[in-house]
Amino acid sequence: MSRDFFGFKVEPFSVHPDNRYFFSSISHDRAITLLEYGINSRKGFMLLTGLKGTGKTMTCSILREGLSGVNTVVVSSGIKEPGKLLEDICSGFGLDRASSCSQSAFGCLMDFFVGEYKDGRNNLIIIDDAEGISDESLELLNSFLDIEIEQCKLVQVILCGSPALHDRLKNVSSRLGPKFTFTVELAALSLKDTADYVEHRLKKALGDEFPLFRKSSYVEIYHYTKGIPSEINRVAQKAIEIANDSKASRVNAAHVKQAAAMLYGVSRRRTVNVMPVAAVFLLMTALVVYLLMRDGRKDEVAIVEPPAVTQEQAPVVEEPAAPAEEAVQPPVAEAPAVEPEPEPVKPEPVKEEPPAAVVPAHPEFGCVTAGSGLKIRKTPSRNAASIGNAPYRSKVVLISHTDDGEWWQVRFKGVEGYMFAEFVKPTESGECR
Repeated sequence: MSRDFFGFKVEPFSVHPDNRYFFSSISHDRAITLLEYGINSRKGFMLLTGLKGTGKTMTCSILREGLSGVNTVVVSSGIKEPGKLLEDICSGFGLDRASSCSQSAFGCLMDFFVGEYKDGRNNLIIIDDAEGISDESLELLNSFLDIEIEQCKLVQVILCGSPALHDRLKNVSSRLGPKFTFTVELAALSLKDTADYVEHRLKKALGDEFPLFRKSSYVEIYHYTKGIPSEINRVAQKAIEIANDSKASRVNAAHVKQAAAMLYGVSRRRTVNVMPVAAVFLLMTALVVYLLMRDGRKDEVAIVEPPAVTQEQAPVVEEPAAPAEEAVQPPVAEAPAVEPEPEPVKPEPVKEEPPAAVVPAHPEFGCVTAGSGLKIRKTPSRNAASIGNAPYRSKVVLISHTDDGEWWQVRFKGVEGYMFAEFVKPTESGECR
């Protein structure tokens, strides 16, 4: 019904993963780039972590689409014995032991990996939902990495799971822990990314950029979902349904609050607002009690103080009188001596600064350090269109640096665009080795 009312071509916030709706935040773009580098460099074990609903499965799916020359199998681990996991991996690579291999399943896999390496192809195993994987299955995956050719791993393994998986792997095996090349963590979206995420999915569903959600609604969506994409989908979809039922032309903050109340049972913002009022009331009560107790003891304090003051006033007045005169004179004598010295010193660094400002100009060339190459984008944005690709260790001309320091404006083979600065290494010599 909401599809007919708002003119959606498809539902924009479906719970089922769909690569067409993938939104590449800085965290997701960085994860894909690093994982591509690890795979192409044959690094072995890699770990992708993130809270539930941050998009680990879709990130791996987008990663697979961008790989070339790589045999890939995705296995959902759940709670599986090593033998069942091994069979699923063999099946994923299209190996039928009964017809093509008389050895054990492990032997068949290793023969397959060696043959693919000789043909110039790589192999990748992605274990999704790896929180439930057994220690025995981890040791099985570890055994794949014991065989190398020319110091290259024959198979790469990516484990996807919650952040707790990283801590668990440290205690599984002293032999397994060091083999993890790096860990990539997907972070929740920021408030700005949350708004961009919603608008990105609406544009895919509507075919244009009609502002269906009012700006105030994005603040409420972020408040209730904490930037988790799967929760954003739930709240946004429910808010659209509520707006549809009320025949509203746009989704506002009230619709989002009502959606959150229906999904989570309570309106979090209203319950939290009671706490500051209670805190202020308790503070005022404590202050009144303190003032009353202080006034009640005032007479007692006044009786005790006079004798102590009359005895101590004489030495207190006499002692500071002598040093007071001595203490006044040194600063008066030192002041004129200190002031003239900084005056001639200040102009000198000012004159030296202009030539120094010319030196830090950025190098003329840069080298691409991403093993899988680096995309050249039309504008300094992760969602901008790709207008070219620079291979690993290729030399690019550096034109300028963006203000936030995240992007280089570059020129490569006649194409001018922007590259992610983290994977461009400036060089003075103009050589990339």
